[in-house]
Amino acid sequence: REELDRTATRVFAVLSPLCVVVTNPEALLKHQPDLENPDPAGPITGYIRVQNHPKNESLGTRLVPFGPELYIQRSDWKGEAVKGYHGLTPGGSVGLVGTNLILHCESVESDAGSETPARLMCSVSERKGAPRTKGNIQWVAKQRAARICVRTYGALLLPEEEEAQAAGAARSSKSASDSPRDDAPTQGGGEEEVVADDSWLRRLNPASMQEETDAVLEESVVDLVGAVQFIREGFFVRDTSPRDGARESTRDPPCFHQVVALKSSYPG
Repeated sequence: REELDRTATRVFAVLSPLCVVVTNPEALLKHQPDLENPDPAGPITGYIRVQNHPKNESLGTRLVPFGPELYIQRSDWKGEAVKGYHGLTPGGSVGLVGTNLILHCESVESDAGSETPARLMCSVSERKGAPRTKGNIQWVAKQRAARICVRTYGALLLPEEEEAQAAGAARSSKSASDSPRDDAPTQGGGEEEVVADDSWLRRLNPASMQEETDAVLEESVVDLVGAVQFIREGFFVRDTSPRDGARESTRDPPCFHQVVALKSSYPG
């Protein structure tokens, strides 16, 4: 983790996308003075130059497209304000990582017959001089988003106390039937039978691998070699291993595996 934090390029990725429609994309020209190749009426409003690493200037910069439609992480949205939550809410605001912009939620649209938000209607304003936002979120321009598969990994085995709670009822219900009776026959001489202990199988964590098949990534960085940091998510590397006679790099969409999380979830 420490090595990748020092060397890995930071990129924008959204694992569970929610669409944001920017209602005033022309404001980008005013509020983002370093915007390159501006085109207020186009599918890409312009390009924002961002650092590849906030602490290592030698890794250079790149241009990130910004458009009138963006993807943000679905978990960065809640339908109502909750204490301690710093994401986007109705009428609320968040900063957009790598920009001089604040995103304001104006309204929410859902598809017919669904209560799940399909898109957020938002405006942008200048960050400089505005009250500081507690939340800052990553984003990807919809018109330049590459679809990817992302696999994240957790503990393979559950803690023993969790397994004990889950299996306690089952063991107690079997105890009566499994207890030897006084009149039960016993086996005579010979070597003692060795019984395999497979109790650890009950500790297997069914959620040890999570797969997001609808994630999106900046189009220009899909083919980067080596590990990268998905901002606010962790360190990932593209899978190029052979599979079924073909290389994984040929799959559609390409798959990225988590190398390590940003912070350790293990005690000690």
